[in-house]
Amino acid sequence: MCHKLYLLQQKISDPRDSFEEKIVRKDLLQKIVDIVLVAQKNQPEKEYLKIFYLRYVKEMKQKEIAAEVNLSQSEVSKRLIDIAQIVKTHF
Repeated sequence: MCHKLYLLQQKISDPRDSFEEKIVRKDLLQKIVDIVLVAQKNQPEKEYLKIFYLRYVKEMKQKEIAAEVNLSQSEVSKRLIDIAQIVKTHF
């Protein structure tokens, strides 16, 4: 998972950011990943971590994710909304 977090950090990093901004971003991303990990442990059948990874690290579209995890596009959309709500409630 550390490698996936690193990839996500690289995708959203700005070379103009100060050291402090990079630290804050890293901490924030780690908190988000930790929240998604807990959600995954609570409901492993929802595949929250995999869907999160495919969407935000690999930047796949919902239709592509749906094919990858063998779900409908609307179910992937619902799970992404679930992930966003779970993260939002823990901040």
